[in-house]
Amino acid sequence: MNKKQRESTAKLLYDLVKLSFTGLIIAGIIPGKLISSVSIIIGVVVLLLAFSIAYWLERKE
Repeated sequence: MNKKQRESTAKLLYDLVKLSFTGLIIAGIIPGKLISSVSIIIGVVVLLLAFSIAYWLERKE
């Protein structure tokens, strides 16, 4: 990957982190819907994984 591709991929992954976090928050706010612990764990794992990969791509020079 060249530098521009790494930057674009990192931006995409940061956007996925924001969307995953927002989805977890909205799912917790919706009345009548209980969010399961499995969903929370999967959401947090996706957040951490996407953020870690994006951070790694940005650092790589």
